[in-house]
Order: sequence, then structure tokens, then C-alpha cells
Amino acid sequence: MADLIVYQSKYGATAEYAQWVGEALRTDAVPVGSLKPMQLVHADRIIIGTPVYLGKMLMRHWIAQHQGYLRNKPVYLFVVCGTPAGDSEKTGKIVKDNIPAPIRDKFRIYFLPGRVMMDKLSWMDRFLIRLAARAKKKASGETLATGVNYVKKENLAALLGTLDRSPVGPSRRSEAGKGFLL
Repeated sequence: MADLIVYQSKYGATAEYAQWVGEALRTDAVPVGSLKPMQLVHADRIIIGTPVYLGKMLMRHWIAQHQGYLRNKPVYLFVVCGTPAGDSEKTGKIVKDNIPAPIRDKFRIYFLPGRVMMDKLSWMDRFLIRLAARAKKKASGETLATGVNYVKKENLAALLGTLDRSPVGPSRRSEAGKGFLL
């Protein structure tokens, strides 16, 4: 079975997850800008990795442009973001707003926690994080201003377990504590 792992990453968390998936499947993870059209054509199953910024998946346009290919193959999407996987209202909105309706049900979707490394962010992203951190601190007493890193191989357990079992139709169950499936 030919697997294709394609991803887009802004600050490296999604790339790191994609590399770990590639190691587990013994195949290369390909940045979307380096993807050759024939790789998509010859893939038996496609694993897509994307971060989310301000509610938008970086891979949303690519997914929309390639829905003809994606419609006929098993597709696994891992989404790296700050939204907790268990928050079905917010994760559902992210999916609805970023994946075209005609192919949405073809995707098995896993939300994975990411990281924020303040010294690596653009000035605009730092500003937005600090603004969000103030609002969150007021609401919960927590702070994001110093940065966080939740990127761990263990977060891929549910995705890798599903890939090991073979590409069967999409499911809507959550697997608590193991990287979540929407």
C-alpha cells in the first residue's frame, strides 16, 4: 500500500508530527510545496497534516483544489491547534469552515495539541498570542504568554492505531486521551 503524507507547517509542530508519522509508516513526509502531482495520483491512502491559525487550516485551499483526488481515497487529517480536541463545538466549526462539504465525510480527523514558542513567532503572531493570553488569564487564571509545548509522539497513538488497522470508512468516535478523532 502506497501512503502519502503531505503537510504544511508554519512553526514546525505539524512538520514534527508528519515526520513521526512518516517514521512509523516507513515513508517520507512531503511538504505541500514539494509534492509532485503523480505522488497524489499513485497514493492508496493520504495522510494530511495542517496547523490552524485564527480558525483557518493552512491546507484548506489545497484540500479544496484537490478534492477530486481526495474523494476516491481514504484520507486521514491531523489538525494541530490550540483548541482542545474534546471541544466538539469548536473543532466541529474548524472542520465545517475549512473542509468542503462534498468530501468532509471522507476524512478521518484527529486534533492534536501544538506548541507556542514565543521567541520563534512573528511579531504579529506574538501580539495575537499575548492578546489571547490576557483574555484567557482573565477567564481562567492561566497564561499562554510564556509559551507551551504539547507536541509529543504519544499524541499520535489514535491516528497510528487507525492506520495500522487499515483504511476503513470514516468514524465519528472520540478516543479520549489519545489524540482525538472527530
